[in-house]
Amino acid sequence: MTLRPDDESARLYRRYVRLAVLSAFLICLPAYAFSLRLSAIGTCHPGGYSDDHYLGTCFVDTYGDYDTGALYHDLEGGALDAARNADVLLLGASTALFGFSTDAVDAFFRAQGLTYYVLAFNGEGADFFVEFHKKHRLSPKAVIINNDAFFKAGLGPHGTEVVAGDQTFILELYMKRISQLLHQATCARAPAGWWKICGRKGSLYRSRSTGAVLNDKNLALSGDLIDYDTAGDYGDSGRWQFSDAAFENFRSSIGLPLKCIVTTLVPSTIISFDAAQRKADKLGVPFVMAKLDDVYTQGHLERDSAERWSAIFVERVKPYLDNCLEQTVE
Repeated sequence: MTLRPDDESARLYRRYVRLAVLSAFLICLPAYAFSLRLSAIGTCHPGGYSDDHYLGTCFVDTYGDYDTGALYHDLEGGALDAARNADVLLLGASTALFGFSTDAVDAFFRAQGLTYYVLAFNGEGADFFVEFHKKHRLSPKAVIINNDAFFKAGLGPHGTEVVAGDQTFILELYMKRISQLLHQATCARAPAGWWKICGRKGSLYRSRSTGAVLNDKNLALSGDLIDYDTAGDYGDSGRWQFSDAAFENFRSSIGLPLKCIVTTLVPSTIISFDAAQRKADKLGVPFVMAKLDDVYTQGHLERDSAERWSAIFVERVKPYLDNCLEQTVE
């Protein structure tokens, strides 16, 4: 078949368009790769993305924490609703995040027919939760608190930045969110070291539906055997302080009866179980003793230790939750 002049022109036009698009792609690709690497997200381990998980934290200084600001400012679709509607909130800082992010905890709440959310953030405590509650009006029937330093006074440096929420900070959050889409598309299925932009730096992927972190080989936490003899008491100031004012502010804000403010202690070398028990007794709140030998930590419980500890914890917390919920469920 002989092409007419107009058919030949159309064929040549399509060819030139394809060549132009390919040329533009080849020209822009190095710039894209450089920008991905420069944003630091390119060095983060890409293996945790799923329909339910997003990159909450990457352990490089130029990326760092995303989840605290993203949840507070409602950037992750569905995550805030899950926290707002949870029957039980598990609260604390990063120690709680690792201690409560286990299969044992998830299986327990599913078996009880209860929804839960691990609302724990690195370096933050009761005062940050109060700000979060003021903004989003949470409605838990019970809270479970890892009381190592939850009731300290004031916000942490990052929490202060999150609550202030200036335009520059919000823009940075949106840029991190967009960079995750590019990171997932580029690196999630790429081999390690692809064009030297897809790295394997330690990363924490967080569930939108439960707030739990994906604590797996991507982070590869290991550590030393916990020596409970080195743990001490709360202080009047500093990182491990206990503030009565912070507790009263929290209690007033959450509006739950004392029996529904359940405390515990994820194993660490900081606060002793005896100190946590005495503090709970003084406050008039329940304390769930779940002390376990042969657990390992590198600042946080490693995965196997967290699973074994939380399996004991959920068994022992059940009577306290039953006691709370029998009068709060209509």
